[in-house]
Amino acid sequence: MPGDPKLRPQRLDIQPIEKELDALRDELESEDEFDPNDNTDARIKTLGAIARRQGQTGFRKALLMAYDHRCAFTGCDVEQTLEAAHIRPYLGERTNVVVNGLLLRSDLHTLFDLRLVRINPSDMKIEISSKVKGDHYQAIAGMIMRLPPANAEQPSIAALRWHWNACALNFPT
Repeated sequence: MPGDPKLRPQRLDIQPIEKELDALRDELESEDEFDPNDNTDARIKTLGAIARRQGQTGFRKALLMAYDHRCAFTGCDVEQTLEAAHIRPYLGERTNVVVNGLLLRSDLHTLFDLRLVRINPSDMKIEISSKVKGDHYQAIAGMIMRLPPANAEQPSIAALRWHWNACALNFPT
């Protein structure tokens, strides 16, 4: 029976519950706090990139030598900004050959991979898509790219033609 004094608690002790709630609140608040002295790496790492790009270091070194440590488009010689770009996409170590690569400044490598920059295989002139805004990039449009002095290290015309055609949607005529 609800009104029966025997069924009602004799004493209500909320003190332990308050302590537990305070401890839980402190724990939850501390989980989201930034600690500038905490060097714990909480990122999730994968070895996929290593497997996908075997030989990339050697490929870059070969392109650095072939292009005399300069960007093929701008002549930039800041080695830390230079990357090995594949003309035809990477498909294993067999595609890590100098004739399938260009040494490009990192921003131009990105635009090249996005198919917003291409090389005309007939005259080696650089073309920049109209989708790329800004005078900085348009300034190199129409320039002839720098080629390695050794004919055996110059980009494959067939690979450049493939990339040229793959860029077609970003270069309206």
